[in-house]
Order: sequence, then C-alpha cells, then structure tokens
Amino acid sequence: MKQCPQQTFSDSSGWRCQLCHSSCQSCHGPRSTDCDICLVWFLSVHMHLCITGLFLDQDSSCVAQCPSGSYANSATQLCEDCSPNCESCVDTSDTCIKLCIDGTRLFPLHTAEGSCEACDSSCLTCDEVKSHFLYLMLNGVCKASCPMGYYEDMEEGRCGQCHPTCGSCSGPLADDCETCSTFNLNIFLYFPDSTCVSECPDGTYSTRQEADGKELGFCLPCDHVCSTCTGASPRDCLTCSPGYLRLLQLCVTHCPTGYKAPSQSPKCVVCVDTQSLLMSC
Repeated sequence: MKQCPQQTFSDSSGWRCQLCHSSCQSCHGPRSTDCDICLVWFLSVHMHLCITGLFLDQDSSCVAQCPSGSYANSATQLCEDCSPNCESCVDTSDTCIKLCIDGTRLFPLHTAEGSCEACDSSCLTCDEVKSHFLYLMLNGVCKASCPMGYYEDMEEGRCGQCHPTCGSCSGPLADDCETCSTFNLNIFLYFPDSTCVSECPDGTYSTRQEADGKELGFCLPCDHVCSTCTGASPRDCLTCSPGYLRLLQLCVTHCPTGYKAPSQSPKCVVCVDTQSLLMSC
C-alpha cells in the first residue's frame, strides 16, 4: 500500500491504515490524534479549522484547552505561544494571567489579567507588593537597606516597621528593639529582653549615652551586690541584693566591728548604748 486515504494514517507495520481521530482532517500518527490539519467544517460562508471548541496544539493534536504557555486563538483555531514575558496568557499573547516570568510584573496591578512589564532595575523579581533578595521593598520602592524605624524582613523581602517604642529594631515586636525612639527622652532600652521602658527595672539604672550623633537612653545593670542602684559601681547601691547588708553606701556580707545588724534589718548600724552612748558591741 503506497498511501493511506484521507483521514487515515499508516501504522508502524506500514501495511495497515488506521483511522485518524474524529477531530483531524488528516494525520500522520503514530497516535490517531497526531493531526496535520484539524477537520474542516463549513458553516455558512465561514471556514473553521476545528470543530467548535477545538484548537490545534504544538503536538498536532486538536484540544479543547491549549497547554500552559500558549493561548487559544479563536481566529486561527491554533494554540499559539504566549509572549516570552508570560507564563500563561489568554486571548492574545500579551494578555498574561496572574504569573509573569522573573524580572517582570503584571500590570495593571491587583488584576487577574494584564501585560507583564519589566521590574525596576533594582529588583531581581517583583510584584505589586514586594521584591526579593537583591533589595528590600519599602512603600513600593526597592531599597538597598532599611531606614531607621524599619527592620529587614528577609523572608518577605521588605522593610517592616518597628514597634512604636523602638528607634531601630530586629523585628516587629516590642521586644525586638535595638535602640529606643528618640522622640521620648524618658524611654530607655532594657537589654535582657530588648524592650523600651519608661522606668528601668530593679537591678538596672537609667543612663543616656551618645550614639550615632543621638543621645539614647539605656537601662544598664547594677553591680551584682545591688538590688537597686544609681550607677554601675558597688558604691552606687540604693538597696542590696539578698544576702547582703547595707553599710553606708556599700553592700557587705557581714557587718564589721563596731556595727551590728538588728533583727529583720537589711543594714548595719553602729553599736551604741542609747543610755550611756558607749559602744555596746
């Protein structure tokens, strides 16, 4: 057999003709859906290459839905390639659906369909809210670093706003502060949990130090013998830590000669007989 008739194709044996798929006007095999031309139907004076709803794809098959990366051209009844900017498209090669390739974004924003336009040169990839890896997004603009009052959110690729009490921070929470807001001079950074407080807790004292040209407030630790203090020295104690007794401006483990610690009293007092005014211990 030299040639198979219309709407058939020669099988692998070369001796038998197999029917093409009903959507094909001609086909070449080895599958029945491997169309050369889709079936021609004449309706009035208009010619259609496929039965209504079928389109010839890149594998020469007539399909109801074109594969990803192509769109159904109703005029030619072919599956035609999307624009290189689009991962998927509809109606035309430039009408992108939801996804654009890296380096482009969908426009107009906040829509399901549109054209893919190039990202700003500072972006590796982008969409309407963020960019990734090379720069960080802040108010729709890619930044090489985040300004004061913001932290680098590397997972989201953006500059996140610090808690209102923070001047600078490592995260969004009140306990992520690195420095405190300079708008309130009565705010101090408490290091153990990185929070900004209006009053330093026991075991610390408030101080202000200059950093980066600004005066910043900090809660710094007292000496270990102090429970409360006004400075870092053991002579700056206001009250003593448990196990220590107050002696003038010092905290000691026991009272020296000439002093005693009255029962239930946290301080050393001079040993004086109130009647004779003589030393009594």
